[in-house]
Amino acid sequence: MDQPLDLNEVSQLNVNQQAAASLKSAGNWAKFIAIFSLVLVSIAFIFSLVAMLATPTFGGLPILLWLVYFGVIYTALIWLLMFANKAIAAVNFSSSIDLESSMGYLRRLFIMQGVMIILTVVFFIIAMIVSASMFGSLSNFR
Repeated sequence: MDQPLDLNEVSQLNVNQQAAASLKSAGNWAKFIAIFSLVLVSIAFIFSLVAMLATPTFGGLPILLWLVYFGVIYTALIWLLMFANKAIAAVNFSSSIDLESSMGYLRRLFIMQGVMIILTVVFFIIAMIVSASMFGSLSNFR
């Protein structure tokens, strides 16, 4: 069984042909997913912007939350695209700098997704508590 390497001891990491091919393939798929998603999110952004501008009762807080939501999505997709471009460049040019950079973008993307998952779980728990308390207070009216 292989022992994990101490990160301080890793001075040179060699990438074999299979790993390079897998990295390039992952980069190509990540690029496709990022570009396709950016197009779809941009269309959704435009349609929701038109809908919000057509609704005169929309206040400042929903618009701010909407902008933050799309900002987070765009940031994640840009990081995915940057990972893809750097991963492909790392394989094409045998560049350890591009490989390091691509892994940095992938790390940022995973951290952002992890934080978003945690926030979503917290939001659902709060929503369940609020719903349960509202249901309990509504049952007094029978």
